[in-house]
Amino acid sequence: SLQTIRCQYYDICSFLKYCDEQNWILTDINGEMIEQYISIVDLEDIKAEAYNRRIISVARLFNYMKSKKQIDKEPLHFDYFLKTVHTKHNNRTVSAENQREVMSKLKHLPLHLRLMFLNLWCEGIRECEVCVIKAGMYSYDGKDAWLKLYQNKMKKEKVIPIPTELYKLMKHYIKTNELKADDYVFQNRKGGAYDAGTFTKQMKQELKKAGVNDYDFKAHDFRHTVGTRLNKEHGVSIEVIRDFLGHNSSDMTKQYIDFVPELLDTANEEYFTKKENQLATYIKKGKKKNGR
Repeated sequence: SLQTIRCQYYDICSFLKYCDEQNWILTDINGEMIEQYISIVDLEDIKAEAYNRRIISVARLFNYMKSKKQIDKEPLHFDYFLKTVHTKHNNRTVSAENQREVMSKLKHLPLHLRLMFLNLWCEGIRECEVCVIKAGMYSYDGKDAWLKLYQNKMKKEKVIPIPTELYKLMKHYIKTNELKADDYVFQNRKGGAYDAGTFTKQMKQELKKAGVNDYDFKAHDFRHTVGTRLNKEHGVSIEVIRDFLGHNSSDMTKQYIDFVPELLDTANEEYFTKKENQLATYIKKGKKKNGR
């Protein structure tokens, strides 16, 4: 993302500034010099994620220099200096109350925003993916409705089932607007893909005008909401939700299943409150077995 590129740019600028202060020539830098810089970064009061990003940014600079044959090899193995990051789970599921409030106000929103929101709410896709849906991506096999879309973040296509009613609404919208299979369903003024930032901004404005004042619309939260709903209310496995959301790993999917930490804590409490599962019970059994 642009934010990632911007952060790496400033990280590399900080490193180059340090090199200037030390009168280092970039192509002559060795492992000991890099370790000196890393020790300086380590002394800063920053989180492990920020520390790792600083190191990775420098590593990518030297990797680039190597690819351009400005250096023969990277000065050291940067991976050895990365810190372990403990992921913090943030519950982002939209409450049932807020969902109902938004749904009740949809009739006051422009039609294209209503349909864009329904695609988010039903499918848990990213807002940028909603913006690039094309007319030919909706299909019906006589029994089930489907949506095929391209995941730019994962660089691959996926096909997911969608509610038949949503399919009918979308096909009616596509027919009414005389859209061809390769046309974007939601278009900007020039006929190109709708901008994700514009979508979020307009949703906030329109919901506020409709009287929704206590809820701050965040499109990505509905991705968490769909994942959590599938798991908690319908008992769908993590693996199936992973494929539905289009993640590469189950660990990533678990970050989208809110309330999981709470459920695990509850399960642990229930397990260890049973007498037969308490540690003291095993110790007692072990002493009897050994004749003590």
